[in-house]
Amino acid sequence: MSLEKLKQQIQDGTLSGVYAFSGAEDYLKRHYIDLMRRKLVPDPEDPLNFVRLYYREATAAQVLDFALGLPVFAEKKAAASGAVGYGRALRGAHRRL
Repeated sequence: MSLEKLKQQIQDGTLSGVYAFSGAEDYLKRHYIDLMRRKLVPDPEDPLNFVRLYYREATAAQVLDFALGLPVFAEKKAAASGAVGYGRALRGAHRRL
């Protein structure tokens, strides 16, 4: 996806699915993740609809519980992760659930 398309989705409020950011510019990644979070869940302290997941601490069951659950008193919910190792962390997770 191009940066222009991402900007348009943020502006239109048509965000959905999973977005993966990569690259050397940490500021830009944090900036666009924050813009997306504010569009989806305006209150950054909303523990029911926004969560930061840390791959070394979160279990596969916790990730799936949040991802599959419905938003609480809101239209949408969001999760953010700085996880580089989720592929490794989730490999075989379906067998542990």
